[in-house]
Amino acid sequence: MFSSIVKNAAEIFDFVLVLSAGPEAQKAYKKLGWTIFPNLNRYVAILNKKRFDTFVGKNSFEQSDFQNQINLERIKVLPSNFDTFWEETKIRFPITTNRTKNYLNWRYIHHPLIDYHFLVLKKNDKMVGYAVIRFETNNESIKAARIVDLIVNKEKELEIFQQILNYCQNKVDFVDFFCSGNFFEEVLKYLKFYNVLDSVPVVFNPLDPNRKHDLNLQFTSKLKNSELNKCENWYIVKGDSDQDRAN
Repeated sequence: MFSSIVKNAAEIFDFVLVLSAGPEAQKAYKKLGWTIFPNLNRYVAILNKKRFDTFVGKNSFEQSDFQNQINLERIKVLPSNFDTFWEETKIRFPITTNRTKNYLNWRYIHHPLIDYHFLVLKKNDKMVGYAVIRFETNNESIKAARIVDLIVNKEKELEIFQQILNYCQNKVDFVDFFCSGNFFEEVLKYLKFYNVLDSVPVVFNPLDPNRKHDLNLQFTSKLKNSELNKCENWYIVKGDSDQDRAN
């Protein structure tokens, strides 16, 4: 039954993508000839090492460094120059979600259930980047900030991630960021974001340490484009799937 549904979907659409398939489903995708990519990176920055280490039960990684100044602005309405920013910036990411105003308003800004923090970085009143943060602080064991979407100009990568750490300081014990590709790898390593998959839970509402810790990625396509088969071309984040949802 499952294989039949998958086959029908692949016949109807030119392109079908699945993020975070279960083990049995992924076996079916492999059998049907889908392209299976490595798991998404999960970068974790520790903001409160004492509480984080107590939770994981060991002496873990180094704590990230903070600065006092916060230059991020939380917004409820996208800036008038957003379209220009997106058109200029999207060329960095060969394969990714088309982040139109309608999409971002529907997905994050006007979400009826989740209080997303849509944060904008500006220089001289010009938008140069944004990040979408979801705070998960409803339990006493461990508190998290999840970067569920992020787009930024190349030259402002370091600043926006540093500003995220500043923004989340004293609010949570760690920040995590699921993404494919290596677009931000150098900056994230510099800021002590560690690429881990199994040290802390993924599900926090309620806290569930037994749920799988990875987000896998697979697709099938009728399009004759060899660039689709190169994992480094893909920029997929947690917000691109139902893995970030109200429980």
